Amino acid sequence: MFSTFSPPENLADQDALYTAPTGPVWELEAGAILEADNALDSTQAYLVRRLPNARSMLTVGPILEQVTRFDHPRLWGPSYWTRGEEGLWVATPKPRGVLLDESDFARPSWSEALELWRPLAEAVTRLHRRGLVHGQLVPWALWMDEASGKLTAIEAGCWIGEDFSPVGDSQNVWLAAEMRGPLDERDPSPATDIYGLARLLVRLALPAEQAAMPRPNFTGIPAFAIPALEAALADEPAKRPARVAELLAAMAPKSFHEAPSVEISHENTVSDTMSVLHARVSGIERLEHPKFGQGIKFYLNMYADKSLGDEQLGAFFYEKQAPEVFDSVKWVWDGCELNLLDARVITNSAGERFLTSQDKTLPVLEPHMPMSVSDVLKAEGCPSRFLVDQRDRGGSSRPLVFGNLVHGLLDDLVEPDPPGFEDAFEDRVRELRLDMLAAGLRDTDLPRLRKDARQHFDNIRRFTAPRTNDSPETDRVGWSGRNVEVTRYSTRYGIEGRVDLVAEDAREGLQIVELKSGKSWDGHMSQVRFYKFLWDGLAEERGLTITGHLLYSKQGRMQAAPMEDTERERRILRARNELIACLRSFVDPDYEYDVPFFMQHPRACRSNSCNFRRDRCQAQTAILGLSDEASPWDAITREPWLGSDPELVARAWTWHEHFSRLIEMERWAATAELGKVLHSGRLHERKENYAAVDNMRRVRVGSESGYVVFSGEHGQIFSPGDYLIAHRGDFHTSHILRGRVVAVDGDQITIASRGAGIANELPEDGWILDDLPARLGFRQAHHALYRTLAKGSPDKIEVLFRPDGERAKELMKAVDNGYTLGEAAASLNPSQKAAVRQALWAPGGALIQGPPGTGKTTVIAHAVRELVARGKRVLVSAFTNTAVDTILTKLLDVGCDDFVRVGHSTRSPDLTRRLEASGRHPLDYFTADYAAQTASLDLLAEDLLGKSVIASTAHRCAKSAEMEFLQRELGDTPFDVAIVDEAGQITEPMTLASVSLGERFVLVGDHRQLPPIVENEQTHTNFLDDRGRVELEEMGCAGLDRSLFERLIEKLPYVMLDEQYRMHADIMEFSNGAFYDEKLRAHESVAGHMLSVDPGALESGALAKTTGELLAPAHPLVFADVAHEGQSPHNQARHNKLEAEAVVDTVAALLESSDEPASIGVVSPFRAQVYWIRQLLADRLGKRAGGVDVDTVERFQGSERDSILVSLVKTERAGDFLADERRLNVTLTRARKKLIVFGSRACLELNPLYRRLIEQPQTHVVTWKG
Repeated sequence: MFSTFSPPENLADQDALYTAPTGPVWELEAGAILEADNALDSTQAYLVRRLPNARSMLTVGPILEQVTRFDHPRLWGPSYWTRGEEGLWVATPKPRGVLLDESDFARPSWSEALELWRPLAEAVTRLHRRGLVHGQLVPWALWMDEASGKLTAIEAGCWIGEDFSPVGDSQNVWLAAEMRGPLDERDPSPATDIYGLARLLVRLALPAEQAAMPRPNFTGIPAFAIPALEAALADEPAKRPARVAELLAAMAPKSFHEAPSVEISHENTVSDTMSVLHARVSGIERLEHPKFGQGIKFYLNMYADKSLGDEQLGAFFYEKQAPEVFDSVKWVWDGCELNLLDARVITNSAGERFLTSQDKTLPVLEPHMPMSVSDVLKAEGCPSRFLVDQRDRGGSSRPLVFGNLVHGLLDDLVEPDPPGFEDAFEDRVRELRLDMLAAGLRDTDLPRLRKDARQHFDNIRRFTAPRTNDSPETDRVGWSGRNVEVTRYSTRYGIEGRVDLVAEDAREGLQIVELKSGKSWDGHMSQVRFYKFLWDGLAEERGLTITGHLLYSKQGRMQAAPMEDTERERRILRARNELIACLRSFVDPDYEYDVPFFMQHPRACRSNSCNFRRDRCQAQTAILGLSDEASPWDAITREPWLGSDPELVARAWTWHEHFSRLIEMERWAATAELGKVLHSGRLHERKENYAAVDNMRRVRVGSESGYVVFSGEHGQIFSPGDYLIAHRGDFHTSHILRGRVVAVDGDQITIASRGAGIANELPEDGWILDDLPARLGFRQAHHALYRTLAKGSPDKIEVLFRPDGERAKELMKAVDNGYTLGEAAASLNPSQKAAVRQALWAPGGALIQGPPGTGKTTVIAHAVRELVARGKRVLVSAFTNTAVDTILTKLLDVGCDDFVRVGHSTRSPDLTRRLEASGRHPLDYFTADYAAQTASLDLLAEDLLGKSVIASTAHRCAKSAEMEFLQRELGDTPFDVAIVDEAGQITEPMTLASVSLGERFVLVGDHRQLPPIVENEQTHTNFLDDRGRVELEEMGCAGLDRSLFERLIEKLPYVMLDEQYRMHADIMEFSNGAFYDEKLRAHESVAGHMLSVDPGALESGALAKTTGELLAPAHPLVFADVAHEGQSPHNQARHNKLEAEAVVDTVAALLESSDEPASIGVVSPFRAQVYWIRQLLADRLGKRAGGVDVDTVERFQGSERDSILVSLVKTERAGDFLADERRLNVTLTRARKKLIVFGSRACLELNPLYRRLIEQPQTHVVTWKG
């Protein structure tokens, strides 16, 4: 990049555009500083300056190179740099507008300032997700475009060479404390940018002189925002909000204040109550009172209507006054969100009001972080119960299976036309056969199961039968009303849960019914009381009375649950709040909370609640070294580490602690994303990010089929398979519907939902559809980590925790045992044969790198076939269902059908069709379908055990009845070999879910393609804060964004497949040189294959000249330079209508001219562009557009098409799409015969990687003239 940039020799003699505190900045046109190029806009203005402290290019180069590849509409770094005699010169595209401090815009209101600031904060979040920091969000790097009302930050990454010594005191406050020292002492992190963002928001909201104070006077800023801003401006990075997302959430306004029940007096003592919702905590003080014991005092900062009172209230609580309340609020931290319900109001002699506890006071920490009811009840008394079950939930059992069976019978009995017992029993048993095997049940257990189920069925039916005039009141609760959707969220109490049954009736109110198939327990009352929290807002809004009932189906007894029980409410909310504190301790290592271990608190450990997990807790404490006295040297003297190497034990403990923390950090971020959906004040933000649409209308309901159809604009942002939540903006007082997108057709979206039965009775208009954040895999990840240590073989432990040792290297090398591969392998190329040999004969396992199109699926299929021929049992797993099905399809091709797929055939349509086409019965090859048609548990068990190959996604390996059954029957490692495909895309913990099930393992993937997707930027490798732990570095451990495959391939032997069978040689060439060191070659069967088109069709139509060039078979790789006349040269949007129209025109031409069935894919880095293209295709081509797949690159990995069209969108800079070269690699390697890349040449050639793509001889460049 720097090789083309050369500042004028006499630049220092020219007038600077402005002089920043760090030195002069000149404005020069591109033609004056860059080598001439026809594609280059020579009039593009650049800001040129010198970084005097940029020393070694070995230090500076990598940082600037990474930052250069990042781009966002509101944030970028330099595009060019070069070494000069006096330091490093950089050139940055000039934004529109003027420097922030030179603009004369009127100081905005708080809400206006927030809207101006928020897009830049989101841009910084994206930067952090790429593992980068800006480092200096300072006035001389911030530009204001008053015409468009946009703020832009430039010079990202330039901190590496800045000299901040000339910065005066008035400007020094803009620099975070960790950036004010010498260059070699600077330590920028996301916290540095959080400081800069907070300082910027203060600057926008306050007068300049007030904002420039080291500790600003926040007068004029809403009180609810002050605690987070104060924390963000702290000198110590650890005291600032952990993520930009936390700062954004703290700034988002909402109705924070409930009106007091009566007017509050201001006399000496006032005895009224107030509820404060969604306030922010600040100014925490720990107290000690001679009479009341320990105490805590803090301030609650609210977004309040002035008519309701103060924006800030004090609060204090003492342990001996209200122990349950104190034990809840003592876990607060500065910036924590807090609901304080029914607090007592006290006014002191100075007229200051304070809140404290009274009989009904309930505190809720972080109410936008919903905790499940079951997890909270589990954690009551000790949060370690929750953690113990995460690591090892214990095996399935008859009571658990029977409970599921009885709950299914309840669902049947509340149907409008309920079935009889025999039909209901057979249907439910059919669904539960695999769970029965996992619990150890066999045919001899079925008669007793049937007898017991009939008893429960009859008892339930007595309560669910229609009410008659002579029905005793004690026999029924009045389920004459409709049954309603039963999954709800509450941001008042910070919980979520699913009730067994809720009946709503105008006469009999809202009735919560919880079914219990076993003995009664006091926790059942807590559960029903918890569910009341979820429904009280809706009941109050509709004027309904809530009643709660426990139905004990074994005894045939209905027990009313008291709905007013403050003591119980406090107890369960205390458990919830402590669980929040426990999880917070993983996210923030400086947060003071000690997670209990076995017998740390003997009284709690001996309680009845621990009966079923006490042994597991003891084992986990020993295996993981959780106690304060744990030492690797002591551990090796007793089980389970008896005789182990202390170094390995120490590494294993460090590894487990490291990844446990990362998993919980990821969980926290994912739950916070759900909180964003639940926050009514953040709808605008979600819409801008193409995660939500509003003003939707319910147009059709299929009550029996379970479908709801919504209509409205912008629904094309969603895709089939997405999970949505339909709501009306208020989760507290209205119904919600959750479901999965089944179809998107024009302006209509069809979702499958359990709530379809009541949808017809809900309002038609005013619906919001929100993308439901995925919160999957956290328990499975913890389980996989623990299994690896508890059940891992010595060889596996050696490879995982000492990959740098000679023993590990020997274990990962194939042993020459004289065996030869079977005849079917004769067609494999040399690298494929080497990979198969490695998979077969390496004592520990194998690592196989499979670049695009090199036949890694073929290698897996042949390896499996060879292993089966040698009598081995094999687990085949992958990240996606598509990859698993592709492997099994290939396995059929090589003549092996001794497999079974975990799941239903309906979820694997391509594999199902392939099985049918080969004359096989698909239902015999899917566990759920085969179980449904096999009445005998004994026969089902025998057949599953007889299968040589079990195939599953990695997530199902961690949690499925099939895997539990195999472990019960065959031991902890039921497979001889576990093969994991797409291993470069899976986080290390989830990879181990599969690896831990095999004696040996084979990882197949490509770390040059998409990495694991993580939500929390703190879990990124670049931002890890593990206190410099040497053990992690020696093992190569990093963030969740680095897969186990990548970690091991850097230290251990591996095989790379080097011949590809997908792409034309011209399409392959770019990725081959850019990512694979010229090691790939195209097989002769594909090296010259070309698209077959009708020449006559290309010569007709208004776009014949352009589309003819684009689609010409002689040019497999085409770059279409889309002219952007009339668009702003500073267009930095994430959608580009001109490119979308060009793509749609080209797709239409492809469909008209191709002699082959349509095999077309359209890829864009941005969801916004995907939406535009889908919409235009639907408008232009109607149903013909259904055969064209349009999606982001993440959804295309593993797929291929004859023709791929890529829309890159950007017109000024290449875009943050390039921040990860792996995404580009995937994008450019999906096409077989034709790859057309649409973009702005002038923009893209600013980036060396794209410049290489455009200028290579294999790329045919066309100027699009639509």
